[in-house]
Amino acid sequence: MLAKGHTLPGNMRREFVTHEQLMSILREHGVEKVSDVKAAYIEGSGHTTVIKTSQEEQEDDNSTESHIPV
Repeated sequence: MLAKGHTLPGNMRREFVTHEQLMSILREHGVEKVSDVKAAYIEGSGHTTVIKTSQEEQEDDNSTESHIPV
């Protein structure tokens, strides 16, 4: 449903998950922003797995964003 901080709309549609439901799932896992998630899956059992980005990955993303020309 999520990869590298971005939603995967096709996967969400296939699993019949709305954006609101996804955000609820993330909050249950202590996540406030989609960008804080490395990946999120619906397991075969129906449970969700949320893998948060590490602090290092977030810092790398922030340093990359500051060097993007406008």
